[in-house]
Amino acid sequence: MSFRQTILVGWFLILVAFGVALWFYPQLPNPVPTHWDVAGHINGYTPKPWGVILMPLVMIGLWLVLWVLPAISPKGFRLDSFLPVYGIISLAILAVMFVIMVITLLAARGSDLPMQRIAPIVIGLLLLVLGNYFGKIRKNFFIGIRTPWTLASDEVWTRTHHLGGWLFVIGGLIIAAAGLIAPAHLVSGILIAVVIAISLITVGGSYFIYRRLEGFTNGNGQN
Repeated sequence: MSFRQTILVGWFLILVAFGVALWFYPQLPNPVPTHWDVAGHINGYTPKPWGVILMPLVMIGLWLVLWVLPAISPKGFRLDSFLPVYGIISLAILAVMFVIMVITLLAARGSDLPMQRIAPIVIGLLLLVLGNYFGKIRKNFFIGIRTPWTLASDEVWTRTHHLGGWLFVIGGLIIAAAGLIAPAHLVSGILIAVVIAISLITVGGSYFIYRRLEGFTNGNGQN
């Protein structure tokens, strides 16, 4: 799928999101339940109409930003070399927002949905998609594992993103599995632990990969 095609699909998805929100609107209470705790109990409300249309509006804002970024990326860090991959990743993020919006509206209407399980499953699936494409992301300022060491070296960027891709896939599987089978009170803790572990390993990994490939010099220019 080309970048142009993903942009068009994204705008279509946003139109569908507004259509879904308008269809749900008369069925929802005022204020609208918009937040659930780790046990799945409602603990946050937003008055109409914002409780219904906020997510579609956020989707528009995000999609505009993602659409503009390739045009403003600086020389040497352009997104052009992997635009189709960038488009797929952007569309996956937008699709997750759409799914979360639909689930939230269903639950707000009164459907008995296990929110504390559904959200981790959706997040896990997103990580799986991102992990499968991480190895195809090239050095840039906007998307990927952007540390001082990955931005300083194309090879460090590539190797770190191969590592990050595997970690995202494994982490996504763990989070999705936790949403399916782990005790409900442990799911959020597992999600947070996995995200922290992935962050620490990728950042630390980029440093050690850089050190192994490039080395460091002291004030006298010696390693």
